[in-house]
Amino acid sequence: LVAGVVGLFWNEGRAVTTARSLEEGAGIVMSVAADRVDAANEGKLIHVTGSTTTDSKPSDADFGIVATGLRLERTVEMYQWKETSKSETKEKLGGGTETVTTYTYSTDWSSRPIDSSRFKQAEGHTNPPMSIQSETYQVPAAKLGAFDLSPRVIGMIGGDKPVELTPDMAPAITDAYAGTRRVAVADGRIYLGWDYTAPRIGDYRIGYSLVPLGPVSIVGEQRGSGFEPYQTKAGRQLLMVSEGTVAADVMFADAISGNRVLTWILRLVGLVALFIAFSLVMAPLGVLASVIPFLGN
Repeated sequence: LVAGVVGLFWNEGRAVTTARSLEEGAGIVMSVAADRVDAANEGKLIHVTGSTTTDSKPSDADFGIVATGLRLERTVEMYQWKETSKSETKEKLGGGTETVTTYTYSTDWSSRPIDSSRFKQAEGHTNPPMSIQSETYQVPAAKLGAFDLSPRVIGMIGGDKPVELTPDMAPAITDAYAGTRRVAVADGRIYLGWDYTAPRIGDYRIGYSLVPLGPVSIVGEQRGSGFEPYQTKAGRQLLMVSEGTVAADVMFADAISGNRVLTWILRLVGLVALFIAFSLVMAPLGVLASVIPFLGN
């Protein structure tokens, strides 16, 4: 109950502060060309659009994957046991309830390690440790015209696209891979195991996505030749990055719309928390009334 009330109160304050900050920023932002850095704009809120460039290439040395872009993301899945439980609660005659839980086990790909030691029936459903993890490989620096992009700004650039690996890449991947599992490339991904068509517990499936070079739009404070969050008088800092060539007014309109959507989502979360809280507070009355079955219902 306390969490719900405090969360709703905080959300209303956050929404108002963010809306005022965005309104302030929309009124003072300046659109400038990307081909030169004007020292006169130092400390001002600017809007720049252009194409990204970099001298580096993101790469995954574990499997010898090198790409041309800003950020290479490796997604790792392991074939594991998973437990599913189903509980059914019935009221007993004379008061009280009885809960019966059944457990079922199946195998599936999961990007997170599943702790089989917590299974109700751990024997025969053991998952090995997940020794290969998902990773992100990002270039250390990039440019937007004459402007420098910091790792923070680069990390805000989205628009990642799947990287399709081909079977002819398997020999190079095998040479780079330091493990002992058999390497295969199929369906655009790497498979580590004896047979990718019939995976076994502990086999791996590895895919990649890439944020390519291309046009982006940035709103932020000009600091030297780069971008930093702009501190508004209303209280919020502004640093926004959009994929593609997007006008400043559109970027602020999208941010205002996103703030409204987030506000309503958090309001619903707060109301759900209050509903759960009052349900828990009133629950003892139902148990007390269950001495007479129809009153308990």
